[in-house]
Amino acid sequence: MLPALLLIPCVLAETLTVGSGGDYSSIGAAIEAAATGDTIQVEPGTYSEDLWVGKNVTIEPAEGVGTVTLDGTGADTYALSMAAGTLRGFVLTGAPEIAARLSGGSVRLLQSTIQNPGTVGVLVSANAPEVTEVLVQGAGTHAFWVEAGSPTLQRCLAIDPAETGYLLASAGSYSNLLAMGAAQGFSLQADDLAISHPAALDNDGALFTAGPAAILDALLSDNALAIDCQGFTVELGYSLIWQDNQTSDCPGGQFHDNQVSSPQLNDWHSGARPPRIDLRAGEGSPLVDSGSDLDLDGTQADIGLFGGPAAGWTDSDGDGFPIHFDCDEDDAGVHHGAPELDDGIDNDCDGEIDEGQQDRDTGDSGGAGPDTGPSGSGDSGQPADTRDLDHDGWSVADGDCADHNLASWPGADEIPDQADNDCDGVVDEGLWYVDDDEDGYTEEQGDCDDWDPERSPASQEQGSDGVDHDCDGTADGDTSQDADGDGFTVGAGDCDDSRAGVHPDAFDGIDGIDGDCDGATDDDGLALDADLDGVTVAGGDCNDGDLSIASGAPELADDGVDQDCDGIDLFDVDGDGDPSPAAGGQDCDDTRSDIYTDADEVCDGLDNDCDGSVDEYCGPGDLDGPAIEPGDGGLRARCNCSGAPGALPWDHFVLLALLSACALRSRRA
Repeated sequence: MLPALLLIPCVLAETLTVGSGGDYSSIGAAIEAAATGDTIQVEPGTYSEDLWVGKNVTIEPAEGVGTVTLDGTGADTYALSMAAGTLRGFVLTGAPEIAARLSGGSVRLLQSTIQNPGTVGVLVSANAPEVTEVLVQGAGTHAFWVEAGSPTLQRCLAIDPAETGYLLASAGSYSNLLAMGAAQGFSLQADDLAISHPAALDNDGALFTAGPAAILDALLSDNALAIDCQGFTVELGYSLIWQDNQTSDCPGGQFHDNQVSSPQLNDWHSGARPPRIDLRAGEGSPLVDSGSDLDLDGTQADIGLFGGPAAGWTDSDGDGFPIHFDCDEDDAGVHHGAPELDDGIDNDCDGEIDEGQQDRDTGDSGGAGPDTGPSGSGDSGQPADTRDLDHDGWSVADGDCADHNLASWPGADEIPDQADNDCDGVVDEGLWYVDDDEDGYTEEQGDCDDWDPERSPASQEQGSDGVDHDCDGTADGDTSQDADGDGFTVGAGDCDDSRAGVHPDAFDGIDGIDGDCDGATDDDGLALDADLDGVTVAGGDCNDGDLSIASGAPELADDGVDQDCDGIDLFDVDGDGDPSPAAGGQDCDDTRSDIYTDADEVCDGLDNDCDGSVDEYCGPGDLDGPAIEPGDGGLRARCNCSGAPGALPWDHFVLLALLSACALRSRRA
């Protein structure tokens, strides 16, 4: 008989390939065919599909980070929705609303770039996914939105979102995060959230708290408003860095004494964006070893997103410049500040190729003078202007004006990255923060046609020409127009005919906009009961991702969690004014209001004053009354111990008798 082990089938994980020469032509087909544990490798190129990942598989580029683009232009809502699995190294573009929705505890989104999503870059809606080294550029509302769950967000970048870099409405592990160019860099919308080593640069507002929070070892620079605590107590860490922030409002903030006032970064100036800046601490910078005792790695704290024990950014080519701060993570000779060579590559990551190198010998001709071979051909044997260095399908010969930048090629969509993405010679035209028609208004400021200087909020209507000149949503006061093409006119109830996502049939999520035009802001989102605990957000659920937390829920004392959503954790159960040791007090019995530090000791068999002694100064038979303690000048009767009026404990009677005997003896003498 064969051993039983031989009858067990052997199942090995497989590698499936996607692309012109692969097993499958689409990523979705490969996911459907894959089994748990399989790896899907995708050949370089752009794949126009939206993906649902519901099994534990790994999806990654076959030739390196950034070589695969997922174009979600045709998606209804999400370009990528994951309840399980790992996706690494992709570029996500064209998302009409949300680029990536993560709703599973085993989900991992790693080393990816999300470009210009319609509303949200990364939405965490449940459980505890991991988001590591993800860059979101130019989100329509929020770059990262943690709506529910308890995710791990680490080493992520939020660049130029229209509203918020990180909207955090649920607890999680948040570390080494950058917010840049946002209306609000970090918005902490739940109590007792903690972020370690964040950096907020060049935002209208850097940090906003809607409850008690801990913000540890932060770098805040060049923000209009550094921090708005909203009156809550905020622990700001050992060395909060301030530089060129115009204002700050944090009356409840707890500041340490030795704050550093002038951060020294290798290369940073307002308006610059990765990879053309270097936000690491320079030699001799006060950001290094600033003296914090918060570091868990045994060293003193380093401030900002590259500091602390949670650092460890990926640097695949080993050139010292980490992912997203290196314009070619596979070439150690290409990075910010590298010497520019005549090789058809932007070696120094400044957006220009071979500047100042046109007459230098590249080495392919072997001579010492001007290169006589193909322009910039080097030793590869292939002219540099015909190579597609960034794998976006375009070479310099084809018109690619930035062959180091995957987001730049002729006809590409402009994104807010300070680069000429469509190669028309103009940077960032058509974006919400650029006044393209120079009429004094950007789209962010309400310009409904930023290519026509006669149309802006300051313009006047010009008769019956069918044009909305003053950008109020109606043409010539005609409410029959449907300017945004959402199927609703102003006359039919469209309260914002410039936004296709705003109309009477829309879902009114929690975004500060009256999405369904009913006069109430965010009412649909506030009416949700995501955790099915019977209480909505509007009804007082302060964490709609946790079944145990809602208005009216039982409060657990001294656990650091506000279960009943009354704004505080129950830290003094018996209401005697002395919290338990777990909450920072000394109450040795937080269930009895007559037991607390410095209470009167009572002859009742209990340690009423929490000094570690029971019924001190009481004798046998003394019950249910305060004890008598020794006073500064001898005996001090505080009250009755035995219950009989005027009576004193037996030991005091003995003492008084001895004193009387002594006095009598003195008189007789």
